[in-house]
Amino acid sequence: MKKMMLLSTFLVAATCAFAQSPDTLTAYTGTYKFPEGSVVTTAEITVENGVLTVNSSQGASPMERQGRDTFAITNFGGLAYFFRNGEGKVDRVRVEVGSIVLEGTKQAPAALALSPKEMACQRKWQGQPVRVSLPK
Repeated sequence: MKKMMLLSTFLVAATCAFAQSPDTLTAYTGTYKFPEGSVVTTAEITVENGVLTVNSSQGASPMERQGRDTFAITNFGGLAYFFRNGEGKVDRVRVEVGSIVLEGTKQAPAALALSPKEMACQRKWQGQPVRVSLPK
């Protein structure tokens, strides 16, 4: 009985460890840049309907988790290995499809531009006085 309980606990833990929840998948999302002259120079990784997906000039494919930071690129029969920096954030990827091996870096997201109304809301939220002139 104890063995059965231990096995059940292990199976539940293993299932949770490899689950593709949108919360854990967002760590991989973003734009990855590959060296100039590569078959693919950029790839966009997103979460669509709870599934990690890659889009590039070569096409799109869902990605299926194989390990903590390893995903199968389903439509191309390849693998993507993600690497983390010292802070534990995903910052690089190595893609292997057949004899092609690409290594790319995750690009920093572009700064968001705020409208005057959004800036006023942000200042108010931060406890700063709000002075915004509206167009006449």
